[in-house]
Amino acid sequence: MRVAPIIVGAIAVTVATAAWVIITSIADGTTYHLFPLLIGASGPVFARYAAGDKLNGIEALVSASDGAIGWIVGWALLASMGNWPSSTVFADQPGGVGGETVALGLAGGVIGILYALFRPARRR
Repeated sequence: MRVAPIIVGAIAVTVATAAWVIITSIADGTTYHLFPLLIGASGPVFARYAAGDKLNGIEALVSASDGAIGWIVGWALLASMGNWPSSTVFADQPGGVGGETVALGLAGGVIGILYALFRPARRR
């Protein structure tokens, strides 16, 4: 397992999580719905970029778990600071903002894993 690409992915996750927490704290009450998706995908995407080639399954899962840790920590920080917005994408959405965060974070992880594992088709 290559460690350097995973570290690059973890740095990307940390930067994206910090941006989410800082921007949401500054813009009191504003919801940034796509940040959990971005954080979830950033670990595997940046790890693949740093590796220069596709990742193996373990590397993709480890870098995706970095993303999951990132959006969970960001969510916990926003909730503990009292800056958790209440608006959701759809009215009367089941699970509210928490459900939205979990769904988008997991979707970002899946997208990131798929990108990290498969080599795109070459154009002819």
